[in-house]
Amino acid sequence: MDLILALLAVAAYAAAWTLGWWRWQVSRTSSDGIYANSDEVVPAHRLNVGFNVLVLVGLIAQSAFLIVTVQMDLAKTLFPSGWFVWGNLGAWLLIAGLVLQLNHRRMHVFGLFVLPVALVFFGLAYFAHRPAANELNSAPVIWRSLHAGSLIVGSLATVVAFSSGVLYMMQSNRLKQKRPSLGSAIPSLEKLQLFGERGLLFATLAVGLGWISGVLMNLVSQAGQPIVVWSHPVIWTASLLFGWLLAATMFGLLYEPARYGRKVAYLTIATGLFLAIELFVVWWTGHGGGGRME
Repeated sequence: MDLILALLAVAAYAAAWTLGWWRWQVSRTSSDGIYANSDEVVPAHRLNVGFNVLVLVGLIAQSAFLIVTVQMDLAKTLFPSGWFVWGNLGAWLLIAGLVLQLNHRRMHVFGLFVLPVALVFFGLAYFAHRPAANELNSAPVIWRSLHAGSLIVGSLATVVAFSSGVLYMMQSNRLKQKRPSLGSAIPSLEKLQLFGERGLLFATLAVGLGWISGVLMNLVSQAGQPIVVWSHPVIWTASLLFGWLLAATMFGLLYEPARYGRKVAYLTIATGLFLAIELFVVWWTGHGGGGRME
């Protein structure tokens, strides 16, 4: 049953992405946008409805998958934790945020970025190891939740900022070259800049909280041994990510011109690349799987 629900969620998200991409291509081929010509209103509307329905179906299927899987795991004395929880939560929050914006047609383009990331999170969560009680590390649940939850929120904020930066650069380059814009299905440059700036700020605050809670959790771990050895790659890559976010945010606050135009886009795109490296290191080392890292 859980496999069927997982496949349904993946199929719905993949189909929604395909429709979203198709809708965006249609909008780009029209110099005045897809709503300018009355003959194009019906197909555009149908694409929007199809996109909305598929996203909702995927979210419902993923929610059902979570309920069924957690019940099955608890029956086997396995505990939902680590990548299973946070990967699913990250994917669910990304899609839920997209659902809340479905009534704004200019926000649909973010689905081209959100849906692939949600699928990656969901895939990592699906294949994640669910530890038994004796495999969980000694850190208090509240500290583990604060640490992982903050990093997930920071990751989601970074995805929004990165998406805004990429769209800003694409739209800005086309306008600079005096080519037609990307159509009416994309937010304005001002809104993309605002999304990028706010996403960067939220990412800094959340990742900072996750980094600090992780360091404190390591310092006060039971038996006098760190949960993760200080030389572990996940520690110094996370430190680099937080350092970059802090520097980028402070640069924007102290140097006001850095908060406008393409400078914000450059910072958000670079932050997205830093995040991808950090997530790869976390996955590759097995960090967050529930056990003590050596």
